[in-house]
Amino acid sequence: MFGEYSLPAYLIVGVVVVLAVGSLFPPIVSRSGSTDATAIEVATKAQELDYCKSNLDGVNCTCFAGVSGHILSQDTPNFRGTVAANREGLARGQASQSC
Repeated sequence: MFGEYSLPAYLIVGVVVVLAVGSLFPPIVSRSGSTDATAIEVATKAQELDYCKSNLDGVNCTCFAGVSGHILSQDTPNFRGTVAANREGLARGQASQSC
């Protein structure tokens, strides 16, 4: 089709396609023992782990602490005229059901 320029043309098209597809998907990042949890999230998870060990039976406390600690450490938007739910009850209920 392009004659002597067919190989470079196909290479350029291939590179453009790879760059376009690569820009649509985030890179795969492996964590080697590091965590991006904040100090507040770590403290909240430790508190929830203690709560689980002292108050709950038959629940995977590590899973429970991870789920409920993550939920409780998230910032929630404050809108005027809204009533906040009991965040601890909500987080602990979701953690108990998922673990």
